[in-house]
Amino acid sequence: MEPLQANLRIEPIRLDDLAPTPAVASGSAQATAVALGPARLGATYSLPALPINAVVSRDLNRVWRLTVPSANRSRSRVTTQVESLRGEAGRLSLVGREEVSIPVAVLERPAMTRMDEAGNRIIEGGVALQIPTASLQHAGQYAGRLVLRTEGF
Repeated sequence: MEPLQANLRIEPIRLDDLAPTPAVASGSAQATAVALGPARLGATYSLPALPINAVVSRDLNRVWRLTVPSANRSRSRVTTQVESLRGEAGRLSLVGREEVSIPVAVLERPAMTRMDEAGNRIIEGGVALQIPTASLQHAGQYAGRLVLRTEGF
């Protein structure tokens, strides 16, 4: 097993990651007026709610490489997991305040397999990180470890 990148950096989360349209057109308001009596008028205004993305995704391509010798015919597999700076599985820590963390799901991307000139299988893979937008309470830089494990050897 060989990591292909020592330090992985993901793009910062921006407003357009959270909502598909960050601006609301000013002409989209609706108003309903109701006569409340002989000298009073009440009005209700509503703006259409913008949908918020449930998760923010970041793809990390070419994270690891596994070389399987040609003589080894067993099924091997690589699993990945994120852990916070405090060792919490499935979380990233806020840098400088490690007691604050956010959940992160790791989705394994389909691996690419090729053969080298000696007949060994070279398998390379990546992951996608998914961060629930509801957990984004503290601004700042988050860090953790990506743990890679091999199974089937």
